[in-house]
Amino acid sequence: MLGLLKRLVLAILHKENDIKYSSPVNSYLVGIGIAESEITPLKRGRIKLNGARWSARSTNGLIIQKGQKVNVVDRESQTLLIELSEYA
Repeated sequence: MLGLLKRLVLAILHKENDIKYSSPVNSYLVGIGIAESEITPLKRGRIKLNGARWSARSTNGLIIQKGQKVNVVDRESQTLLIELSEYA
């Protein structure tokens, strides 16, 4: 009985340690941005997201044209990885 209780407590503690806390910077990168230049997987461009301008690169192999709506899917240092928004 004591062994079962110990395993249960350890499982609960382990689960609490798995909680991922997003940084304030990453939570700011949520939403729909607008491409301010052409963006490809090989050529970075600029997007405007939540009032700020960011360097960005396409992740899904598509060429994103200036004015198209984009979603941020990841980040590499100061470069946002984006894809075309379904709301384009």
